[in-house]
Amino acid sequence: MKIKFFPIAVFMLLIMNKSQAQIDYNNVPEVTQKIFINDANIQKNPSTNLGIGDILIEDGLIKQVGVQLTPPIDAKIIEADSAYAYAAFIDAMSHIGIPKSDEKRKRPDVKFKGFPPNKVAGITPQLKASSFIEHDDASIKSLRESGFAIAHVVPRGKMLPGQGSVISLSGSSSQDMIIKDNYSMFLQFTGASGVYPNTIIGVMAKWKDLYYKAHYHNKNLQSYKINSSGIKRPKEDKVLNALIPVTEKSMPVFMKTNKAKDIFRAIALQESTGYPLVLGDVKQIGGAENKLKEKNLTVLLSVGLPKAEKEEKKDSTITDESKKALMKRKKESYTAYLSQAAQLEKAGIPFAFSFLSSKPKDLKTNIQKLIKHGLSTEASLAALTTNPAKILGIDKIAGTIDKGKLANIILTDNPYFEKKSRIKYVFVEGQMTEIKEVKKKKKGGARGKGKENLIGKWTYSVDVFGTQQTGNLTISEDGDDLKIEFIADSNPDEISEGRDITYEDGNLTYVVTVDGGGQEMDIEISLDFEGDQFTGTASMEGMESLPMEGNKISSPEK
Repeated sequence: MKIKFFPIAVFMLLIMNKSQAQIDYNNVPEVTQKIFINDANIQKNPSTNLGIGDILIEDGLIKQVGVQLTPPIDAKIIEADSAYAYAAFIDAMSHIGIPKSDEKRKRPDVKFKGFPPNKVAGITPQLKASSFIEHDDASIKSLRESGFAIAHVVPRGKMLPGQGSVISLSGSSSQDMIIKDNYSMFLQFTGASGVYPNTIIGVMAKWKDLYYKAHYHNKNLQSYKINSSGIKRPKEDKVLNALIPVTEKSMPVFMKTNKAKDIFRAIALQESTGYPLVLGDVKQIGGAENKLKEKNLTVLLSVGLPKAEKEEKKDSTITDESKKALMKRKKESYTAYLSQAAQLEKAGIPFAFSFLSSKPKDLKTNIQKLIKHGLSTEASLAALTTNPAKILGIDKIAGTIDKGKLANIILTDNPYFEKKSRIKYVFVEGQMTEIKEVKKKKKGGARGKGKENLIGKWTYSVDVFGTQQTGNLTISEDGDDLKIEFIADSNPDEISEGRDITYEDGNLTYVVTVDGGGQEMDIEISLDFEGDQFTGTASMEGMESLPMEGNKISSPEK
């Protein structure tokens, strides 16, 4: 999320995976030519359950699906024992497999800030996600073990990072993984730092300018091909060339639109041109449902959810009526957030899930919350299988358990959306991975020196050139990681989160992206904890560091 004012936005926090297990891909099981899954409860698609049956996999494809099939004598037999078989999931948009850059960003040395080089401005549509994907990246294993077989991966970057690729989550090299290369164009309202376009309005204007330049550039190229006599040869332009498929309506634009106002902006950009548009990583629909249905647009909901506000204890000091009203509004806001998916289902608006700002391991827990708030299990499964398959144009080869499709299947011990269910096997194009049950470690194990003291609720205060901006933040456990959320006193209805946190020897660091009145900026935070207090700074490129401090209010109940 983003906050409207820079000083408050300094405190946006979200923990990303800090520690990833080392992976030895030499130990990944080899593809077996024939696999026979015996006696599985087969959910062929979100609306059709075959009951107890068998599945024959051969050469990475589903060869047969039916009841009481006879296994080939040379097939490896997997006794499902009535385990539940589903089509493996499809990640509709993420950065999976693309490591974050270790390079520290510096303010670019640009003479004319209104006309920076395209790369400095974050305009690189010619770049391909497939060029950055590392097949052995830990995030790919994590996604696969969460039940996914296919992902639509987009590059990291600013306004126009580049082209997305649809990949299989198996393969001995990045090239082996590609299902569809150069499939999409990824666009977001993220401006450049210190140069144009550095505001949302600037990004919108720049996108329009690039679109129409690419349109006329294409016309010139076509005219030159037909008759080059007496015509000056068009100059090669890799940026405009990359955008030509968008102008020809043959390449969809996937646009990151976290909030309702972003949705309306994205629609406004698309209305005059008509390119295929998919709204990605949506967190707040607001009042955009009617517009979405009118324009027949597809939505990719973010899997990330805010943390529920806990009820205050009876002996709580919160007795003031205004504070009680605040708690009520927070609860209503949280309920509305979790009801959005059900509202989309009711309105008949197709949607899938994206993972730009969330983790695969949160998937089932968060979908269970959506189901409790009205989303059907059928629509939930469709959002993970058939819907993303249609959105990505791969529904003929993936998304259901049908003869002739890719052997992308998961087996679970109980119905997937039940709380205690777990994935036992994942098949990606016939390549089988058994998911071993991991015993949960007792608390207090390998969590890092002093890290447990961070868990709880804290006050914060930032000195913005003599003015104190205050609020509360909550630090909680998220598996082996941390999760931090905060509420600014000046904007009590909005729960905000940050990202990329590391903790070592009492020092907590993280990066936040903020909306400073139309300009998106990255801010680096460093906090030093000692007992029930912390001090630190918020630093942004080209600006003076702002001092921060805070105190612990409460620890979790034991």
